[in-house]
Amino acid sequence: MMPRLPSVVLRRLAGGGVLLLLSALCLAVPVRHVLVPLWPSPVDEILTSAGSGSVERRVVPARSADAKNAPVVARSRPISLWRLETEAGNVSHAWLVGVRDTEGRLLPALPEWFETQRLDSPLPEAVRLVLRTPGRETREVDGATIRRMYRPNGLALPERFALWRDRLIERWRVISPSRARMTPPAR
Repeated sequence: MMPRLPSVVLRRLAGGGVLLLLSALCLAVPVRHVLVPLWPSPVDEILTSAGSGSVERRVVPARSADAKNAPVVARSRPISLWRLETEAGNVSHAWLVGVRDTEGRLLPALPEWFETQRLDSPLPEAVRLVLRTPGRETREVDGATIRRMYRPNGLALPERFALWRDRLIERWRVISPSRARMTPPAR
């Protein structure tokens, strides 16, 4: 007796579906290691007890375990915290305290272009940024050295996708330099 056509098709489709699912999972593991680190995740400011009544302030990725296993006194997601990515590849988090103009004077108010959630290089004006680090230190950074700065806790979902897309494009340009056409040799 011959097997009925629907049962044969269903058995083959199920086997093909399982094979397709397994191959997709095998591809997803390496791709995950490229795509997930580029996602702009929010950051938490945590205050931990450092002993003898002192408190230590740190900035860590959101939903991460505390590295020092110290008792957490407070945890928050400050919307005013900036993430700075420099041309040299350094990344830091800080609060913007003020802006100095080219003559070294502290501006009375922040320029209007700091109202955005994200600034890509170059900054609109030649300035020095006055920043306060999580360790409560004040430092100044030349605006020309900043490649990108954004508020990780203030980004909406479409802004996160745009930043993620831009990071993927940057990563792709590093991996695959511009494809210039080769000219044939002269005869």
